[in-house]
Amino acid sequence: MAAASMTEFERLGYAVVGSVLDDGMCDAIAERIGTTSEKAPGSRTLLAAAWCRELARVLKQHAELATMLPAAAVAVQCTLFDKSPQANWLVALHQDLSIPVRDRMPHPDLIGWSRKEGMLNVQPPASAASRVVEGVPSVQTPGAALPVRSGRASLRAPVA
Repeated sequence: MAAASMTEFERLGYAVVGSVLDDGMCDAIAERIGTTSEKAPGSRTLLAAAWCRELARVLKQHAELATMLPAAAVAVQCTLFDKSPQANWLVALHQDLSIPVRDRMPHPDLIGWSRKEGMLNVQPPASAASRVVEGVPSVQTPGAALPVRSGRASLRAPVA
């Protein structure tokens, strides 16, 4: 299965990998997510929590996922969107090309500087964006579809 997933990942820019987390781990994540702020429709800062950093470590060590990640890969962001019938909002189809960074560095290829939830974000050059791997876990409520479009990150054009 690993070879098929890697081929899919190389061809489409994503791969569907089943049974990465067992039911117990999924339940624990759902419980932790349930304790996040109910005032906001989501957060980009879950990686600040120890449980989320541990999840990133577990995912990186998963045999099949490891074949798709560079050895030096690090998690830089974990995002939660809590869309439900009670808390819903319209978002046009878009690509969030920004990543959180510690410090602002003057460089002509770093564009779109912004602050999101108090964190400094930047749009990296396309050469760096092509190495970004996004994971979309399926911890969703029934009927809450999350569209995922195929295409490698290297095909994205930075927006000024």
